[in-house]
Parts: sequence; structure tokens; C-alpha cells
Amino acid sequence: MDHHNRNSSILSSSFLSQLISQKLNHTNYLTWKHQIIPFIKSHRFYGHLNGTTPAPPEWIMREVKNAAGKIQEIVAEINPEYETWMTHDQSLVAYITSTLSEEVLAGVDDDLSALELWNVLATMYSQVSEARFLQLKRQFQDIKRGTRSVLEYIHEIKNVSDQLAMIGHPVSDKDKVQPTLSGLGSNFDVFCTALE
Repeated sequence: MDHHNRNSSILSSSFLSQLISQKLNHTNYLTWKHQIIPFIKSHRFYGHLNGTTPAPPEWIMREVKNAAGKIQEIVAEINPEYETWMTHDQSLVAYITSTLSEEVLAGVDDDLSALELWNVLATMYSQVSEARFLQLKRQFQDIKRGTRSVLEYIHEIKNVSDQLAMIGHPVSDKDKVQPTLSGLGSNFDVFCTALE
């Protein structure tokens, strides 16, 4: 399949919105990014986002010669490679913006390349996501059973670990077991010793 046909498939696919379970909002950047990148890579457009497919020159210079072969003038013409690149790039911009929530879209300039848009979103939301990761990590480490039932206690551990996984930082089973057992209290010492 040539590059143009791949581009057409991005725009004509009716399942695009179904590929992304949540539109980008102010709290789900990492989840959104983990969903969108494989699709973009599968269509060979990731180079537009990481800078490895830069725009070719917009103009090419063509020499106009007379019958004797002497240059009469130099004419600037639009570069067809640039036009193709721009078509692909703006198709990618259209795809990315279709996965943004209304409030995120309202904060994005209209006239951006895919790389510029990608960088704006990363700047705006990766710091928020990092803060969210640190908050959830701290919350996970601070979970105590207290007066709750064992079921409520385990449910909170699962809930926080699921949230960490959703933002791209899964907690291994091993890292869940030790804090869970430690938090059960002395009534469960025999059970905890048997598991260790």
C-alpha cells in the first residue's frame, strides 16, 4: 500500500473514534498516548511526530533557459513532495484533534503541524500525568486497613493499582502482595506467614 493510500485509510476509517476509549482530557494523557501511538505507527506516520519525517522544502527553484541554453530566469514552484507531506501531516492533525475532548481542543491553536500539536499536548499534559503518577504512587504506599473490612482494604489496593496501570505504571503482583499482607494486622499473622 503506498503512502497516499495509507493516508486515505486514516480519514475514511469509520472505527477511528472506537479505537480510543477516552478522548484526551486534563487527567488521562498517558492512557490516551498509549492508545494513539500504536495506531499512528501502524500507518507509518509516527515520523511526523518524532521529527524523523520533516517537511521537505516548500518551494523548488527551476531554471528557465533560452534556446542557447543560457538561464533567462529562475522560477519558484511549489514542491510536489511538500504538498504530499503537508497532506499527510494535516491528515494526522485531523486524526489527533478528533481524539481530543472539547476543553482540550479549545486550548490548541488551529494552524499547527502534527509535530507542533504533539509537542504542545506533551508539554501541557505530561507534567499533569507525572503529578498524577506520583500522587497515586504515594496513595498506594500509604494504604492502611484501619477499621475497614479486609474486602474494602483489598478493593482499595486493587482500585489504586488499576489506576496506576491505566496511566502506564502497572504495579506488579509481587509489589501488591507485600503491602497487602503487611496491612492486614496481627489477626492474620498465621495466614501471612503461610503465604510468605
